[in-house]
Amino acid sequence: MESFSSKDMAMKAQKKILSHMASKSMVQMFIDDTSSEILDEFYRVSKEYSGNRTEAQKVVKDLVKVVVKVGVLFRHDRFSKEELSLAQDFKKKLHQGAMTAISFQEVEFTI
Repeated sequence: MESFSSKDMAMKAQKKILSHMASKSMVQMFIDDTSSEILDEFYRVSKEYSGNRTEAQKVVKDLVKVVVKVGVLFRHDRFSKEELSLAQDFKKKLHQGAMTAISFQEVEFTI
């Protein structure tokens, strides 16, 4: 007999719908100003690195999709304790990397 869960179906539907709503206007409904500024800066760096506006937009859109899907999974308690610990370590390292990048941007180069 096939197992059916309306909760699983609802979660899949949320992920699917939200993945199609990754436009800038929709993103601004779900994220704060600081996160929006970070995504804008990430877009600028990605565009500068790739030299391609379309590719940079795709990278940011894919990033938003991943973040939204992870948020849905987190809200539905789909992560094990080990996965949550790994995510916490990643968060710390990402924050440290972002702060390092910001400090290099804000501090003038001295000889």
